[in-house]
Amino acid sequence: MGLRQLNPPLLSLLQSFASCELSLDHLREELSPLLEIADAGRLLNLDNLCSEPTIRITRAHIEKALAMRRGNAISENGLVDWATTLLTNSVFYWDGEDAKTVSEWINGISLDLIPWVR
Repeated sequence: MGLRQLNPPLLSLLQSFASCELSLDHLREELSPLLEIADAGRLLNLDNLCSEPTIRITRAHIEKALAMRRGNAISENGLVDWATTLLTNSVFYWDGEDAKTVSEWINGISLDLIPWVR
């Protein structure tokens, strides 16, 4: 189910999450009718909804997320959950000239937040 097959409300939800406009908990709540969600853990598997790369993550997404963290608009755990969700779901991807930087930043945020927030 790629971009052409995602319905507009679902695409909008995933784009809002990618832009840090929705928390993982809010995304999970919105998607609960569509997914079997066992618990409110850190991981959310979206592959049943969309297993193809559909939403491109750019350096601007990460810069916005880090700025939100610095401004306390998102918690440290919220930022880590965001990065981990991007890493663990095929619907989110990065490519192009900033792909290496995006990959390093997302991995760093997911695994060790401290150097990225300062």
